[in-house]
Amino acid sequence: MARNGRVGGNLTVRVHKAYDLRLEDLERPEPKEDEVQIQVKATGICGSDSHYYTDGGIGMKKIDPNVPMLLGHESAGIVSAVGAHVTSLKIGDRVAIEPGTNCTKCRRCKTGQYNLCENMRFCGSLINGPNNGTMREYIVCREDLCHPLPDHLSYEEGALIEPLSVAVASVKRTNPDLGSHIFVLGAGTIGLLCAAVARARGCTSITIADINENRLAFAKDYLGDIVRTINLNEYPKKGHDEDPMAHAQPGAGGTVMLIGLGTPNVLMPLWIMTSREINTLTNFRYANCYPTAISLVASNAVPVKQLVTHRFPLQQVNEAFALMTKGGADNIVKIQIGEF
Repeated sequence: MARNGRVGGNLTVRVHKAYDLRLEDLERPEPKEDEVQIQVKATGICGSDSHYYTDGGIGMKKIDPNVPMLLGHESAGIVSAVGAHVTSLKIGDRVAIEPGTNCTKCRRCKTGQYNLCENMRFCGSLINGPNNGTMREYIVCREDLCHPLPDHLSYEEGALIEPLSVAVASVKRTNPDLGSHIFVLGAGTIGLLCAAVARARGCTSITIADINENRLAFAKDYLGDIVRTINLNEYPKKGHDEDPMAHAQPGAGGTVMLIGLGTPNVLMPLWIMTSREINTLTNFRYANCYPTAISLVASNAVPVKQLVTHRFPLQQVNEAFALMTKGGADNIVKIQIGEF
């Protein structure tokens, strides 16, 4: 079927192997009874998307060039069609897309931890996949995974609800006390959002460390006087009157939250952790966090729009990913693809 002069009517972004990213016109999907079709308006490029682009995979999981995968999972858009049994959404509704389709039947799903569903199919991921992502013009999603956006929020802000939900889940599990201090290692999107959510929860002192001075300068501007920054390239440095990394050491009874995926194996000082009762937690994505994330943005408790530093139309996706590979250069924080 021809749509808008094209055969499929659904321009998509598919990765075939490292540095082989192609715009392909595929058939526009139609919603099932419990699904809605969404015209995607904004999609953020995540670090995982960047790994698929530069490495052809993440860790041991590599893309099969014979089975290319659509990228993207940070998206917002407008409902363009609804299935016969959909009751909570209508055509024209603006929504943030929750990109993980869980089975709803396993023990983890039934106890509310659906982020740990063994049958999870997460957009733009090879786990239980390949699972095609949201970086396209049209996608279909289960009704309950589409979260309405308040009228005053933009699609750009809507697309940032996904990474913000990671921060909401992480800070919630960490459960910092009012007036406490937190240390954040990494001033990328997730690190900045974790700091912003912690501030909204009552933390009154934040230290952020990174190797990129541009990102640290952005963190100061984004978070204000509450934040102190450390450039790890300048540490240790002669002449310091105090040890700046002392802020990174949790006190007795403190908590360490591991969010990002680093090296597979890490040495940890178990004696110190045990004798000081350092709680060590991990976080994987999120569950039931989208409503909270939307509320935080809608109330301006966690502003996010300034995190979008670069915008590209879908047709210039290769230029966007080429820029993404520069990391923190050119004052890059979040690159989004879409209609702006």
